[in-house]
Amino acid sequence: MKITAPFGYDDIVPLQKEHRVLMPSGTTPSFCRRLNALAVSYTEFNAAARDYPIVFTTLDRGRTFAPVIVLGLADGENLFVDDAGEWDPQAYLPAFVRRYPFCVSKLYVDGEPSSERVVCVAKAYIDRAGVALYDAAGRPTERWTRMEQLLAEYEADLDRTAQLSSALARLELLVPFTMQV
Repeated sequence: MKITAPFGYDDIVPLQKEHRVLMPSGTTPSFCRRLNALAVSYTEFNAAARDYPIVFTTLDRGRTFAPVIVLGLADGENLFVDDAGEWDPQAYLPAFVRRYPFCVSKLYVDGEPSSERVVCVAKAYIDRAGVALYDAAGRPTERWTRMEQLLAEYEADLDRTAQLSSALARLELLVPFTMQV
């Protein structure tokens, strides 16, 4: 079984009820400092478009597309992260960033993708001094319930975004081109 980490995440592990997780409130994950683009879901378009250009990218010469927000034009440039490493509080904070250090990962069994997904956490954030996400009876805490809802909604949005992008490509409304800045 192989678990694939999303872009920017280092080692991830499946979340266990007994894990205590460091929950840094209001801090921007360090990988965001060097991003010049970041994936967004279609439900974020309204809020994100107020602050960022939204473009559709392709990595397979136009067979599939994915929407991303442009954060900077130079490689490794994020114009929305300040010198202290924090995201501009006046700009929309994408769900991809808000969910950190958690993510939902697809499972691969014998090299084949499975329809199952698993909630994971960045291994570096598991710490005895962290926050318990489940109480002694094994019930989720209110804080974890809110985060779990964000994860579930974001994953469902990403699936619908992939369907939207696929339909736009099928209708030939998206075509690949190369841009140099």
